[in-house]
Amino acid sequence: MSGLKRGLFLDLDGTLANSLEVMRAVYGKFLKEFDVVGTDEEFARLNGPSLSDVLAILKVEHNLSPSHDELLTRYKAILNSSYEDVEPNIGAYELIGEAVARGWKIGVVTSNVHKTVSGWLSRVKLNNYVHVIATGETVASGKPAPDLYLKALADSGCDARRSLAVEDTATGARSAIGAGLQTYGLAQGDVDSRSWPNGVRFVRSLVELIKVIEQADGE
Repeated sequence: MSGLKRGLFLDLDGTLANSLEVMRAVYGKFLKEFDVVGTDEEFARLNGPSLSDVLAILKVEHNLSPSHDELLTRYKAILNSSYEDVEPNIGAYELIGEAVARGWKIGVVTSNVHKTVSGWLSRVKLNNYVHVIATGETVASGKPAPDLYLKALADSGCDARRSLAVEDTATGARSAIGAGLQTYGLAQGDVDSRSWPNGVRFVRSLVELIKVIEQADGE
């Protein structure tokens, strides 16, 4: 077992990146182009699936006339321009620095699009520490299916039993649990654990996970 690689796999929006308010604004701005008013309830419900799946749902629910490809292009344009102001969540640098120093592989596992993710990682100077980026464009089924995490594990050469996943939504946690990862929920407010899959452990900040990594290395 000692020869198998450990991995720290982090969701992006709301977990590694302090971006939920920006993502909510992007969603609202996109729908406004079609004279549709977005709701917090719908946004929360669509937090997790791939962007392609989200747009397929929005197209049907709001009777959006453009083709799926055109909707995707328009959403990405808004997303890329809005993401410029997003910063890492508190503790992101410290957590990743500790994991890398201990020889862990770092993966970003997200329903976001690769261009946005890679550009953001470069801007906040985390790109040199991230070994794997698994985005919604690269798998047949997005979260809550386990495909994204399975791809990240395969691409990094890490063993699920010796790796950790961090998510801020129950949808993302189901994806990680389904791939066999020990999963932590980032709960920055009150959480109804009944809506989360069994086995998830909760932390209040990324900083708390430094101790988790230390303990895992001691096992």
